[in-house]
Amino acid sequence: MDETTKMTADLIVYGKIYTADSKRSLAQAMAVADGKIIYVGDRAGAERYAGENTQVIEHDKGLVIPGMTEGHAHISSTTEIVYGVSLANKESIDDYVTAIKDYMASHPDEKVVSGSGFENGVFGSLGPTADILDDISTDVPMVMISEDHHSYWVNSKAMELVGIDETTAEVPNGVIVRYPGTSRPTGWFKEMAGNLFSAVLPEMTADNFAHAIECYQDIALSNGVTIAFEPMFDKKQNYDRRFAGYAKLNSEGKLKVTFRVGYTLEPVDDEDYVFAELAKYHEKFRYVPKIQVNTLKIFADGVVEGHTAFLRDDYADAPGDKGEPMLSQERTNAAVKRALDAGYDVHAHAIGDAAIDEVLNAYEYGQTETDRDYRNAITHLQVMVPEHVDRMKSLGVVAVTNPYWHFRR
Repeated sequence: MDETTKMTADLIVYGKIYTADSKRSLAQAMAVADGKIIYVGDRAGAERYAGENTQVIEHDKGLVIPGMTEGHAHISSTTEIVYGVSLANKESIDDYVTAIKDYMASHPDEKVVSGSGFENGVFGSLGPTADILDDISTDVPMVMISEDHHSYWVNSKAMELVGIDETTAEVPNGVIVRYPGTSRPTGWFKEMAGNLFSAVLPEMTADNFAHAIECYQDIALSNGVTIAFEPMFDKKQNYDRRFAGYAKLNSEGKLKVTFRVGYTLEPVDDEDYVFAELAKYHEKFRYVPKIQVNTLKIFADGVVEGHTAFLRDDYADAPGDKGEPMLSQERTNAAVKRALDAGYDVHAHAIGDAAIDEVLNAYEYGQTETDRDYRNAITHLQVMVPEHVDRMKSLGVVAVTNPYWHFRR
């Protein structure tokens, strides 16, 4: 660029800068103007962009890196933190009870008390029970969602409102936990059984979701996350409002993080409907840089804590129980191939080693175009074996995982 036309930087950063360029991975400086990086290179080159009002940062410790990508975040579900009881990072039943009581004291007019973030492992073998919540109130319905979103903890009033009692039949791909030797529900509902309480939970508007997405965005940016993927998965009756929340922020120019969203196929879903909706939202946001819908999300199993993860071997504390797959191998194969043939990627929840087997089988079955750059993913990967790593490498499967999800075999 000619010196007379060279831009003046708003910001120059000096330090050890990682570029993610394999040919030149480290630089000494970078310059920014109008929110865009205009120079990356040595110090002398950056100095030429300096002006009277240029902010200069000498970053003499650590490494400056590009923005990070969050591969699995339930972004629009931040509503559960913004608008309900937060049970996250609590360590005991007493902590949960205290948090719920405090919330009710500060929200005396709440007609339904909802919250999220409890951990199944905090409770004993019987799990979270309605009796614990009934000691707080039997008049106000309470619905708490676990931190992994795979189980619900409710009180008697909530069960009464949706008509659940000893005669309630089991839910396909779900578990209604009952007291041993009886048909009486304990108040712990796993997997698809949690959907029984959708009618009780407070309805969120597009504005509510927009506010929640913006709150997530603030947290993400403060931690260096600039791209995030949401495997949207629950309460399809409000998907329209969740997407409307994204659209609202985009129209107002408030989206700073680049969002990519998946549309979920659950075991109870009509596949034609799911693929039609996926296509609709894919087209709606196709040319919107900050929000696009290009992925099908599927569930191969549940979670270890609820014994709904699908394992090759029995659970150590439950001989004869390996969990069950959410979808048959045949249905998984068909859904994956249909998605890939339509040009979508697939993001699969698989925690148990048998579930990982099933997903990898489906990817191998569906990835028929040898020249396509497939970006299919498996998330969680908690119970896996070395052969899985080799198969994932050969199929080009992306591992979406965090260390705190891992189990050792």
